[in-house]
Amino acid sequence: MLTIAFPTEYEAGEFVAGLANRKKINISGVPCYQGAYDNVSVLVVITGMGMEMAAQRVKKVLAQEHADIFVLAGFAGALNSELKKGQVIVADRYSSRDLFDFIRLIPGYDIAALHTAERVISTPEEKSSLAAQTGCQLVDMEMSAVASVVRSYGADILGIRVISDEANETVPSKVLAYGYNQAKGQTTPAKMALYLMTHPWRIGELKKFLSPLEPARHSLTNFVAAVVHELGQI
Repeated sequence: MLTIAFPTEYEAGEFVAGLANRKKINISGVPCYQGAYDNVSVLVVITGMGMEMAAQRVKKVLAQEHADIFVLAGFAGALNSELKKGQVIVADRYSSRDLFDFIRLIPGYDIAALHTAERVISTPEEKSSLAAQTGCQLVDMEMSAVASVVRSYGADILGIRVISDEANETVPSKVLAYGYNQAKGQTTPAKMALYLMTHPWRIGELKKFLSPLEPARHSLTNFVAAVVHELGQI
């Protein structure tokens, strides 16, 4: 069985919807899905956002379910102006070298260095500073921690990210925080709705950020599906 993880239900949503014989399960308190994609049996894990939550959940799952190959997929922010929204990136520093041979013929992706941060990197100034400090081209909040856990269980890992925000864009992190409880790994739509009712001028800002995420997720899903097809031949 191939194990594929996404930080949130939204990032996983389109891929999970395409699973045959889909079944939602709970592994030691971690929300997961079982099913088949392109006749390949897969386990989809929702890791939650942030290094601590993601590492804890992955550790719980791998303690119960053996994995030879673990794919972590999701959104990432660009630190380099050359990376554009919707662009699919394979994380060079964290992905197992052996897996590159199996995906090298898949079109439509680039390879770049990824940095894992403890919080959302929101502004162009923060992104520029982080790029200078790390030499990386994109940033997420889970990869390094998940890779460490996966390797401790002897599995190979492949990190796949799609650009959700460009280097010159500001992420409305304060607004987004009302829609997600990072400590619990759960969405909080009621809290978000209440906040927007009392801060209606932030609605346009939120819509501008969210509207391109659907096509970006579609690009991510298509690439993950192609990876499943290739890795399923191993």
